[in-house]
Amino acid sequence: MTAAGRSRSERGDTAIHPSPASAGELRPGRGDGGRRAGPGPGGRRHQRGAAAAGAGPGAAGGWLRPDGPAAVVGSQRTAARPAGVRRFDLREGGEALKAKHVHAADIVLLRHHLAALYLPTVKAECEQVARQCASENIDYLGFLLRLCERELGDRERWACARRLKAARLPRVKSLDEFDFTAQPSLNRALIVELSRCEFIDRRESVILLGGPGTGKTHVAIGLAVAACQRGKKVRFLRVTELLTQLLEAREERVLGRLRGQLARLDLLVLDEFGYVPARWVRDCCST
Repeated sequence: MTAAGRSRSERGDTAIHPSPASAGELRPGRGDGGRRAGPGPGGRRHQRGAAAAGAGPGAAGGWLRPDGPAAVVGSQRTAARPAGVRRFDLREGGEALKAKHVHAADIVLLRHHLAALYLPTVKAECEQVARQCASENIDYLGFLLRLCERELGDRERWACARRLKAARLPRVKSLDEFDFTAQPSLNRALIVELSRCEFIDRRESVILLGGPGTGKTHVAIGLAVAACQRGKKVRFLRVTELLTQLLEAREERVLGRLRGQLARLDLLVLDEFGYVPARWVRDCCST
C-alpha cells in the first residue's frame, strides 16, 4: 500500500490514487471522518497495470529523458518520456549513422532528386556508402564527405577525358612511358619542370629540336597530356594540317573565326615543323 493511502482524511489531506487511465493525476480523497482513503478494491491490480503501461521507471523499453515532464506514481516521482522522442547516439560530436530500413519509395524519390541535380556518382553509390558508414559508425558529415569525394573524383576524370578527346592527339602517351635512358642527352629535370605547365601560365613557347626518331613527338604528346590533366585546353596539329586549315579558311572568308578558335586554346602543339617549306609558312603567316 502506498504512502498516500495511509494519509488520514480527518486532517483534510489529499490522497494520491494512481490509475492506468491517468498516471500522475491527483484525485482528492473522500474526506470521511475516520475512514482511510486508499486506492479501493483492485487498487493493486491498477498499480500493476500502470507499471506495465510504462508509467514506472522499470517498464519495458522505458528509458527516460531527464528534462521531460514528471509523473507521480505511488510514492515515486519519475520523468515521463513524451511520445515520439528517440535517443541519440553521438560519435565525436555528430550522430552515428545507423543502419535502418528504408522504404523503396524513398529510394526511388532520392534517385530522382539526384538525377535532377546531375549527381550520377552519388546516385549510383549512395546506398553502398551508407551501408559502409553504418558498419563503421561514421556520422552523417563523414558519409556526405565520402560521397562528395567520389563525385568530385569522377567529374575530374570525365573532364580530363573530354579535354584529351578535344586535343585530337594521335595517341595518348605520358612522360612516364618515355625511356630517358635511350636519350641520355635529354635533360630529364627540365622535362619534369615543363610537365608542371608553368610555362603556359607565363605564355612561353617550347621548341623541341632533334633528329628523326629521338622522341620529340612523344615528349610533345606527354606535355599535352599533362596540360589536359591540369585543366588546360589543348590542341594537337601537324603543321601541314594547320596550314591547310588556314588556306581553306581564307578562301571561305572565315579566317577570323579560325583564329579566334586557336586563340582560346591554352596550349597549341605543332608537330613536324621541319617538313614544311618555309615559303608556305611565310605565305600563311602573311594572311
